[in-house]
Amino acid sequence: MMYELCDAAIILPGGNGTLDELFEMLTWNTLQIHDKKIFLLNSGGFYQHLIAHLQTMQAEGFLYEQWTDRLKVLNSPEEIISRLTADKSQIQP
Repeated sequence: MMYELCDAAIILPGGNGTLDELFEMLTWNTLQIHDKKIFLLNSGGFYQHLIAHLQTMQAEGFLYEQWTDRLKVLNSPEEIISRLTADKSQIQP
């Protein structure tokens, strides 16, 4: 229900469940099940290792497209709010 009611997903620093939800959203987005925006909050560099891993998957040819087309990495909550405000007309399907 949360997925159906949201306009975008904001991925906060978290653990296994957070990563599970992130990759489910990315997979659904890639398969065109949805086209919702996905923002990764990289506060204090929390997700630097994950970003490096995504870059490696891209370089090794394991991704169908550029991962940054589906996942926007931002470093502060203010950046996310600014992006959501600027893109509001584009967020709604």
